[in-house]
Amino acid sequence: MGLPPVFKTKQPATSLYITILLSDSNLQAALWQQDNQGIAVLSKSTIYEYSDDDQAVTQADKALQNLGKQSEKVNDIVFGLPRTWADDQGVIAIKKPILKSITEGLDLSAVGFVMTSEALSKQLVAGDPRLSALLVEFSQYELFLSLIVQGKLTSTQYVGRSGETMADMTEALARLNAHHEEEIKLPAKIILSSLDLDESELKDQQQLLLSHDWVNSHPFVHSPTVDLLDKEMILEAVIKQGGGDSVENPTIASKVAEKPVKKEMVEASEIAVEIDSQETTVANVEPTSYGVPVSLNKLDHKIKPELKSQDEVNLSDSKIEKSSQTKMKFNNWFREHRSFAIGGFFAGIVTLLVVAGVWLTSGVKAVVRLSLATELISKETIITLSSESDGVDANKLVLIADTIDKKVSDKKTKETTGVKVVGDQAIGEITLYNKTEAVKSFDKGTKISKGDLVFTLDDIVEVASASTKETSSGKETEYGKNNVKVTAAAIGADSNIEKEIELQVASFDPGTYSATTVEAFSGGSSREVRVVSSSDRDQLIEDLRKKLLAEAQDEIEKSLDEGEYIASVNISKINEQKFDAEIADEIGVLTLDLSITVQALSYRTEDLKPLAQSVLEDDVPDGYTIANSEPQIMSAPDQESSVSGEVQLLVNITSEAKPDLDLEELKKSILGKSIDEAKRFLTADDGVKSVKIDLIPSIAAKIYARIPTDFSKVEIK
Repeated sequence: MGLPPVFKTKQPATSLYITILLSDSNLQAALWQQDNQGIAVLSKSTIYEYSDDDQAVTQADKALQNLGKQSEKVNDIVFGLPRTWADDQGVIAIKKPILKSITEGLDLSAVGFVMTSEALSKQLVAGDPRLSALLVEFSQYELFLSLIVQGKLTSTQYVGRSGETMADMTEALARLNAHHEEEIKLPAKIILSSLDLDESELKDQQQLLLSHDWVNSHPFVHSPTVDLLDKEMILEAVIKQGGGDSVENPTIASKVAEKPVKKEMVEASEIAVEIDSQETTVANVEPTSYGVPVSLNKLDHKIKPELKSQDEVNLSDSKIEKSSQTKMKFNNWFREHRSFAIGGFFAGIVTLLVVAGVWLTSGVKAVVRLSLATELISKETIITLSSESDGVDANKLVLIADTIDKKVSDKKTKETTGVKVVGDQAIGEITLYNKTEAVKSFDKGTKISKGDLVFTLDDIVEVASASTKETSSGKETEYGKNNVKVTAAAIGADSNIEKEIELQVASFDPGTYSATTVEAFSGGSSREVRVVSSSDRDQLIEDLRKKLLAEAQDEIEKSLDEGEYIASVNISKINEQKFDAEIADEIGVLTLDLSITVQALSYRTEDLKPLAQSVLEDDVPDGYTIANSEPQIMSAPDQESSVSGEVQLLVNITSEAKPDLDLEELKKSILGKSIDEAKRFLTADDGVKSVKIDLIPSIAAKIYARIPTDFSKVEIK
């Protein structure tokens, strides 16, 4: 959360501050400076665990000692707090005592606090202004989910951790979606962060999220990547993104002392403290900085005591007199029984030490958590899924598969693309000429042409022979002729020819037979229309099959149990395929009704484990065994090798190998050692990456920080 500029005093050119980052069970400190050049982190502490307020003060003191000599003169502190530690009114009541214990116990002056989630989101956006991601923060008891879209933090939600991370994520996403009017499309990036989880535990959460089917269960466009955030970045974000805004002036006490104030509850973004309505001095109030009490010891010289009434003076004198009498009686008794009192005191101390020693040696339990140095093993191979197999054959890499049949049907339409020319033929009348000396009969359908235009006789026609007669000028020949109707062989207006056009009669020589149009031909016309083509039908079948296949696959996947997957989905039978028009039919839209049966082969991940073991065992380094965690398997069907009831899967199998450790021997080796000695001994083993040791009850760590000598009181996980 941003911190407002509530102070009026000018800052020096360079100011030093301490930040303590708190979670439900861990804390970390840093020393930093602010000057004209900005903010610079000077030193950081290691991360310390705590279990109660008292231990928090002790661990905070250790953290401050890590910061070096320069930090000893710094009193101003900015807290980094989880989102659940504050509300609109400031720090919640249940968390104020721990902050008060730290500030008063370590003589610090609280400047304010910063919400870790908001600071971390700002730091990520500062590195990538167009960032879109889900920021997931794990604390000991809660899971925080922040949505960042195009460089803007739109919402932060949190849920209590139930031990089932995916159930917690689902609930947090539902709460996130409830704060938006429309269903949100989630970004394809998840970033994990935690101050409470160690590297191994956070990596386990990463693997769990990577193996989840996000696309089919949540509004993700495609499967998100899952990245881990370095713990050091949390503290850096609190300092750089929040700390700089919270220290614009050096001290809050100066503001409270400046002038009398009226009774009111100041906004949470300022100082959450209720002040008397009458004009009063600073001595009458206990100022707080964002809900954290601030010591006014340094202001004692500025405070003038108020005059008391006579009654108050008399009452005070009476109390002093009674106190003096009680003290005198005690002194007299102690002088008479000095030896007895001293002996009893030391006897009590000895008894207490004996009881504490017995308890420490017999009642304390140690829980040792090892983070192992695992090796990642990956290999690509081909396995066979068979519905006819009796079981898993690890040697032959055969995996048993179940056959699932699903009947689906639907209809689909498509605009036709075929083109057909339709229209009417031209008609007209011609005169046939016979230039020979013999009568000529022409059959119905005889072709008459003009260039590319062809016409046919509508009826049989007989044409008389040519005749010759004498005239004054000589012999004159008169051709035989007869009129007949003709029709164009093709549709179209091109056949509407003019009158008195000479025509070719069949293949005869024009010197023997010829023809001429009597009048202009008419009636010829043409136009293009859309009809069904073969490609229209083929495309419609292909599109509808794909659609039904996808629907069937989706329905089959929804019916699968957790840990069950399908590897091959194919059409096994066409139940019905019906078009509403045939090829070349004049129609604008073609409809197909299709019903198919889809067959899929399914397998279970638990059946893949022995195969993964068999595939990877040759690549496991000496001294390691494959971990019991789920193997990561990326697979794709090899369609070329598929046969009925069987499919070849090209798979890439990745798993972790953990070192072979004799936990019983390790346990024996650390009995009676100090916590630090035990950690050094265990981490000396190459197979151990880090060690976390808890003493139960936790107060034992302050008194007797050693591993119990009783074998049964030590547990290694």
